[in-house]
Amino acid sequence: MSQVIRTTLSCPHCGHRFSAIIEQILDVGRNPQIKARFLSGRLNMVPCPNCGHMVGVGAPLLYHDPAKELLLIHVPMELNISPIERENLIGDLTRRLTDSIPQEQRRAYLLQPRQALTIPGLIDMILEADGITEEMREAQREKLRVIEMFLQVMPDQWEQMVQEQNEHIDSEFFELLLATAENAAATGKNNMSDGLLYLYEYLIEHTTVGQEMLAAAQAQQQ
Repeated sequence: MSQVIRTTLSCPHCGHRFSAIIEQILDVGRNPQIKARFLSGRLNMVPCPNCGHMVGVGAPLLYHDPAKELLLIHVPMELNISPIERENLIGDLTRRLTDSIPQEQRRAYLLQPRQALTIPGLIDMILEADGITEEMREAQREKLRVIEMFLQVMPDQWEQMVQEQNEHIDSEFFELLLATAENAAATGKNNMSDGLLYLYEYLIEHTTVGQEMLAAAQAQQQ
């Protein structure tokens, strides 16, 4: 089964045209790591060979998790294709996946993929299947908003921000902060990554939760 396609991209930063390989069929059963790459926003992020700028590619995606009998598809609206072309595209991706699965392992859910209109919608469907509720997702989104608020003010205002947003700063907040920094670095946003890591170090030093985490890490090392 062909899970990828080769296409030609034009770098929006320097205009250089180059060939790239784009992933279309995300089969978690065959490649478990692809789920993390997709959820973290690193899928189909291609560096320009001329200037290094990371080029994001919007492509049709078919997501398959056989353990959960989950088959999802997303066709970007910006492709501006007709309904017939959309149906043909969905049929082609589904057929390519099904052909790669042994006959005895094929199930009825493979015949009707659920459609997601947007990437965030596709992510919500995946997380919902993982048992992550809307309340949990909203709590995470709120933590991301707090992180963004820190980055929008000068560091000399962080002390006041800590007092105002203390209820959101817990161990999960620190995990999300690190994951966001790693993802920024992986997608070429080095300035953002550096800022997030600087914020992480500040909060470790200036919050009760941060000091508790630091003490626990030191105790474990000893």
